[in-house]
Amino acid sequence: ELWKTQREASVSWSSPVLLAEEGRFTVFTAGNRKAEAFDLLSGRKLWENACMGGEVACSAFAQNGLFYFANSGALSGAFSAVDGKLLWQNGNVPLPDVASPVVANGVMYLFSSGGSVIALDAKTGEELYEENFTNGFYASPLVLEGRIVAVNMDGLMLLIEPSRDKWLQLASFELGRKIVATPAFAAGKIIFRTMNNELLCLEGSAND
Repeated sequence: ELWKTQREASVSWSSPVLLAEEGRFTVFTAGNRKAEAFDLLSGRKLWENACMGGEVACSAFAQNGLFYFANSGALSGAFSAVDGKLLWQNGNVPLPDVASPVVANGVMYLFSSGGSVIALDAKTGEELYEENFTNGFYASPLVLEGRIVAVNMDGLMLLIEPSRDKWLQLASFELGRKIVATPAFAAGKIIFRTMNNELLCLEGSAND
């Protein structure tokens, strides 16, 4: 055991997230009362911000010295990794309660279990546009080579080009399975776990 730090936060479903930039390794955790950050190498608490609420399940997205976070009942905003200050906050849009947010090309995307996808300006939190689907998202979206891969509970997989101006859906694929778990990527393949505990592996063609 290298170190152990006792957290005083309440329990949550949120996974910790690491930001590794400029020789600093900061671990972000979100609880049902507060957000906290710890030094990866020592376990020392760096800061806390008692701004949370509700039942926290989503995890943060780390990029460019910030932790982006969104969860219904809590908030949607961007935390400074240095001191935990909230640089912006937007509580006027539908927020996710399971799927974690992603940030790409200056846009923060929120995928909700109600089927809405909200695009926010990653610098200001201003809403840019909204897209809606007949079923919601439990699996967290992922950024792959600058594009976003998301799959909803119906098994509809989407390939999205991040854009500030409008919804740009490059492709979609019907998996024909119920999906709630976040997929994994390896060696040009995408691996899904279905609601029936199947493992489904897709491989992109050389022409894609």
